[in-house]
Amino acid sequence: MNVASLAAFQPSAYMAVYCASKAFVLPFTEALWAENRGSGVCVLALCPGATETGFFNVIGTTDAAGGMTLASPKKVVQAGFRGVSKDEVIS
Repeated sequence: MNVASLAAFQPSAYMAVYCASKAFVLPFTEALWAENRGSGVCVLALCPGATETGFFNVIGTTDAAGGMTLASPKKVVQAGFRGVSKDEVIS
């Protein structure tokens, strides 16, 4: 499981390096998924939105969340594990 972000899907002012790094993680994970398809290895890109972490404490505002409700880290991790544990193959 690689942690990307909703930031992987669009650039954001003043967050260029963060968004670019997340934009790399997404296709990298998709390529790993394709290379491992049918092998029994599960590959997942987790793309959470704004999550309640120390990030917003460091920047001093939750305005960067764009008005979104912050998800709890526990809920994000649970969603990731649900994705990994799915029996269905996504192709």
